[in-house]
Amino acid sequence: MNVRGAVRLLIAMAIAILASLGTGSADASLLGREGREEGAQSRIHVDPNGMASVDFQLRYRVGRGPLHGLEILGVDDAADVDPRVVVSAEDGREILARADRTAHRGLRLVIEDSRGLAHGVFTFDIRWQADLIRTGALSRGDSGWTLTWSSPRPLDGFDSARTVFEFPSAPDAPRAISAGELERGREAPPSSITTGALDDAPGAVIRRSGAYDEVEIVIPHVSPGQTLVSTLRLDERALPMVAAPPPLSNPRAASQRPNPIQNAIFGALLAVVALSLSLSMAKANRTLSQGCALRGVPPPGGLVPIPHMVRIVFGGLSFAAGVGLQLREEYTAGAAFVALATVLAAVRPPVASAPARGPGRWLPLGPERASSNDDCRITAWPNLRTRAGRAIAGIFGILVVAGVIAARWLDAPDPWIVALDAAPFVPLMVLGRGICAKPAYDRNAVRWIAAAFRRLERARDLHTVLWGRVAGARASADELRVLAIPRAPIPGLVGIELGLAWSATPVGWSCAPEVLVRVRAESPASEALARALPRQRTLPGRRADERVARLVPQIPTRSCALALVREVASRVTERRMARSARPWTAPERRCAVGLWTSDSMPVRASSPGTGVAA
Repeated sequence: MNVRGAVRLLIAMAIAILASLGTGSADASLLGREGREEGAQSRIHVDPNGMASVDFQLRYRVGRGPLHGLEILGVDDAADVDPRVVVSAEDGREILARADRTAHRGLRLVIEDSRGLAHGVFTFDIRWQADLIRTGALSRGDSGWTLTWSSPRPLDGFDSARTVFEFPSAPDAPRAISAGELERGREAPPSSITTGALDDAPGAVIRRSGAYDEVEIVIPHVSPGQTLVSTLRLDERALPMVAAPPPLSNPRAASQRPNPIQNAIFGALLAVVALSLSLSMAKANRTLSQGCALRGVPPPGGLVPIPHMVRIVFGGLSFAAGVGLQLREEYTAGAAFVALATVLAAVRPPVASAPARGPGRWLPLGPERASSNDDCRITAWPNLRTRAGRAIAGIFGILVVAGVIAARWLDAPDPWIVALDAAPFVPLMVLGRGICAKPAYDRNAVRWIAAAFRRLERARDLHTVLWGRVAGARASADELRVLAIPRAPIPGLVGIELGLAWSATPVGWSCAPEVLVRVRAESPASEALARALPRQRTLPGRRADERVARLVPQIPTRSCALALVREVASRVTERRMARSARPWTAPERRCAVGLWTSDSMPVRASSPGTGVAA
């Protein structure tokens, strides 16, 4: 592990991060990706001194532009890359691009034209030089030189990948070999494609002419993200100017020997990372259990039905394993462990059963007595509903942004991973949303009822009060409703109540608005309600002669519930006694009171108020 890897690990531990999806492939590293690869071909010219000149051509189809750049993975860090890249279009014009180095064997190709590549098929010509001995691609054994060449990884799957090698001419011709013919410890990666089984293997063609021997290898199809590895055996006399290392030596083995001190530091840091999440989970669950015990609510379990201690231990270990695999560039396995740690950190919300209520009285309340005196929130653990919780969430977001900037400054391959690394700690931030032993203690419900009361209070044709149920000597109400009565009600109307109906679900309490219409049995209001709602079933009310009709709005929103209250109030209003909301403002045309027998009969004044002629 190098210094940059250690710094990245410290950043992950400090801001409590965790990778969610990191494939390390081209999907994450593509800049403005608007198309797909259609093919690639490589030409590797090897000099007698072991230096290789590589000409890599990538064909890319842009579907909807503009494309301003893309990234190529699989170019050795020790290679000397030509920064000038020529992009050829189908019509023959050439566009210049720039090749910038990125970490972890990558190249970023940036189009210098600000307009980018709009539409069509474009060929990127990238060139670099590499010392095959220094990079470890060329090794010497008892039977000659062995060249193991890895082409850049394809971003997308395509057909017909072509690789051409040019070697100095030697008495024995070069031949393509399979992974089974390699010396022990030199097998190709299991996720790669090893080409060329024997000289006469399909896809490998050898041409011998002049001073160089040419080997052409064609692969019919390459899958996305797979590395194309070609292994060839060369004659010792093909590279006479190479200062050969000792036989059977691997240049990469010396740099990859385990360092006990670095491994110890690496393990200690991963242990700290595991403890950071495990201790946070233990603290959060302890606070949640204490809050549930104080309110008589059974403590909830985790999203995964396993004991708390097992869940806490495995959550920390999964988090450390994911971070460690990310630093080893095993992004897929690291993402799997990260997702497992996130699931283990999640906790189901506490669900309480509704206790039986004793006798109580429904009384009109003032706005100051609407809210409950009981504080049902967990204040010992910061959550987003408390001021401390919002402050910690803000600091956490600032640290995440700082981690992204630091990862970009360290030239990390995927700085955006840092922004997704806070996934396991999000459930801990929203853990203490509140423990409600009774639904009426939910402050959101109190705000909902208060807002509905303020809107109905502005109606001129309704008399509205805040209606609350007070049990015993309690100073606060355990249930709130809005009582609305028309100014001119039909005889027999008791009231129209708007409230929230609660129901228990596997994930907590759920509420929906309801409207209760209370009328006297066999009264004009009961008949008016039956005419307005002929199919509505009524239930017994608080008194023996009271009937209740329960109505539910079509859409469970505050606006629909208020509209339903106004509609019901209009049906149980005595129209002859109610004042018209729209008074008559047009001029009146009235005739004098008298008798009109015919057109020829003279008009005589009548006595006032009698209608009889004087």
